[in-house]
Parts: sequence; structure tokens; C-alpha cells
Amino acid sequence: MSLGVLVTEGTEDSGALITAQNAKEFGRPVFAVPGPITSNLSKGTNKLLQQGAHAVVDIERILDILSIQKQAKAIVNKVKI
Repeated sequence: MSLGVLVTEGTEDSGALITAQNAKEFGRPVFAVPGPITSNLSKGTNKLLQQGAHAVVDIERILDILSIQKQAKAIVNKVKI
């Protein structure tokens, strides 16, 4: 199982939105890249954002929400080679 789902683009009826819904049901965070409102391929991601997905414009947002950097630093501090 993934830590979360990132949707970069998709139409309103794309399989990516089904995957995002499944992730949400399993308590996983959903991330979406916002896009222009005039693009058919952005309708899906913009819809996810309206439904509470995390807006992503850089990788730091994902790492922060998943606490990956904090976990990696904690592991490195414990090992101290």
C-alpha cells in the first residue's frame, strides 16, 4: 500500500480519480497538482482540490505531509555511523 496518491492530471471521470478515492477511503493522503481551469485534463485534479486534496507545487509539500524528511533524519541520527 502506498503512503499517499499524487494525481498530476486527469479528466473528471479518469481512473486516477477512482484511485484517489480509494486512497482516501484507506486513510491515505491525496495530493493534486492544480491546473488551468480551461484544460479538460485539469478538471480532475481541480475537483480533487475542491474535495480537500493537498495542493502540490513542489516535492517539499509531499515530504512534509508524509513526514518523510523527519523520519529519515531520525533514522540517520539513531544510526550515527
